[in-house]
Amino acid sequence: MCELEDFGSRCDFFLQYYREKLASYDKIFSGTEEIVRAVLSEISDKKGIVRIDQIADDSGYTSRYIEKVFSDVMGISPKKYASILQFQGAIDFIDKNPSSKISAVATDFGYYDQPAFIRSFKKYTGMTPKSYSEIIKQYNYLNRIVLC
Repeated sequence: MCELEDFGSRCDFFLQYYREKLASYDKIFSGTEEIVRAVLSEISDKKGIVRIDQIADDSGYTSRYIEKVFSDVMGISPKKYASILQFQGAIDFIDKNPSSKISAVATDFGYYDQPAFIRSFKKYTGMTPKSYSEIIKQYNYLNRIVLC
């Protein structure tokens, strides 16, 4: 750069160098965004009932790399995201079917067993699924919603 004679030439040289570097970073980041999109899609398609190890095996990346890339872009781990989607599916089902058996909901939504489902439910809501179902039955809120 010092060999260049005038300021304009130096600016052109610097900008060219910067553009090349930026292009290489874009390729890196666009690749990670594709990985994140694929992981989001896989988790969403399976409603959170998926193991990150399985996604890693299917994709050819390591689970550690997927977790790092996903966490860097999304701000939460893929496991946490899957857990949230899994829980959302279960709570939506309970909202529509408050009389359903908790053990059946736990099984249908991929929880290891009923206690695991109850722990997850308490973590997200602060109450048990049974207490939540009682509230839904008592207030019958789905029949009170007015859609415009």
